Amino acid sequence: MLNLVSITEDDEIDMEEIKEKMRELQKEEKKLQKKLDELNHNIIEENRTEKSVYALEEAVKYYLTVKGTNLKVEQRQKLLRMIIREVEVVDPETVNVLTF
Repeated sequence: MLNLVSITEDDEIDMEEIKEKMRELQKEEKKLQKKLDELNHNIIEENRTEKSVYALEEAVKYYLTVKGTNLKVEQRQKLLRMIIREVEVVDPETVNVLTF
């Protein structure tokens, strides 16, 4: 924000001009803050996507390593834990499964 020095009646700067400039700067500040928030949101989403891709790649590598057929219960559990981030039971008929 601008620091305004006290203005005397002899100054050539009109108070209305200063107020108008302040309003313009505040609008610009809000616009830039909104853009910053959008960029931060995009960064978070990009990181989440990268983690998801990595988790899926690791799960596929593991599946191919164990040959995918006739997996034991422990191997299936490990594979699912690589892919599933959270299981949310909403009610007896609704279950949400969130993946990486």
